Parts: sequence; C-alpha cells; structure tokens
Amino acid sequence: MNLMRESKGADEIATLINDSVRVVPRLEKIKVEVARLPQPDADGCNWTAHHPRLPVGILPESERLLKDIIRSAKGYFKLWDAH
Repeated sequence: MNLMRESKGADEIATLINDSVRVVPRLEKIKVEVARLPQPDADGCNWTAHHPRLPVGILPESERLLKDIIRSAKGYFKLWDAH
C-alpha cells in the first residue's frame, strides 16, 4: 500500500474508478460511489466504495477486475478533509 496517498475529493475518486470500470466487459453501466468512513480502515484508507448489484451472469474476471480497481484506488488516494 502507498503510505503517502494523494488527496482527492469523493467525486474525483469515483470518476477515476468509474473511468477504469467502464472498459470492463458487462460493467459499462456500473456506477461506483465513494463515501467517507468514520475512521480509516485497517489499511489506513478513509473511504469506501459502493456499487449497485452486478448483472446476473457476470464473468468472474469482470467482478475481480472491479474489486482490483477499487483496491488499487484505495492504495493511492485518500479523501480530502473538508474541515
């Protein structure tokens, strides 16, 4: 994990994730949203990603790519503090 994460807004992080997910087969219309966690998780990430239920019959590789994209983003970005 990248200990020096780049600070971005929730919309920016979501856009970066969604731009990457859009090229994954059968996930073109999935929209990932980002929300702040009350406390950073075990890896020090201060946000989480939510997405709608994946389409029936999705390839396991597509679901794995979605999770990898989100995991990678969590390693590189932190949600900026609005205070």
